[in-house]
Amino acid sequence: GGYGGKGGGKGGFGGHGGGGRDLGYRRLEGDRAPVDEQAVLDAIARRAAARQAREFQAADQIRAQLLAGGVEVDDRTKTWCVRDARLAAGPVSPPPGYYSPSSASPSSPPHPYAGRSP
Repeated sequence: GGYGGKGGGKGGFGGHGGGGRDLGYRRLEGDRAPVDEQAVLDAIARRAAARQAREFQAADQIRAQLLAGGVEVDDRTKTWCVRDARLAAGPVSPPPGYYSPSSASPSSPPHPYAGRSP
């Protein structure tokens, strides 16, 4: 899959897109666990935009969302990888209080991991 192609879409990590620019983040070599790569890259792009805007709480929420989805991001090496493939196989619900247009849809099915403790 691509690493920063023309973006948009709803994003599997609770957002509303934001891809489209290459931030230099790459999937860790050898990581082949199933995950929606574009959703991860969109979340990384949203997180970078929040950090640039000095909205650190929002950036931390996005990072927590990625971790809850089994995805770990290393800012020093600009890599990301799937740490828990059981969580990364599907989209992740946003943290409580997080609003996005995609999460406002009443027709969205509940997330299979919603309400479960790790």
